[in-house]
Amino acid sequence: MRSKDWFDVSKVAVHFGGGGHPRAAGFSKETDNLEKLEKEVVETIMSLMESYK
Repeated sequence: MRSKDWFDVSKVAVHFGGGGHPRAAGFSKETDNLEKLEKEVVETIMSLMESYK
């Protein structure tokens, strides 16, 4: 993941067992259900965005 502005993507990556830097981070996850994983990632991002307010 990459962020050009204020959002720390490393927090999302760490949540899913990965890591990185505030503006560039990533994780790997084996899954048979990509839609479910996508939903979990989006929910995590939305939750973290709320904490920045």
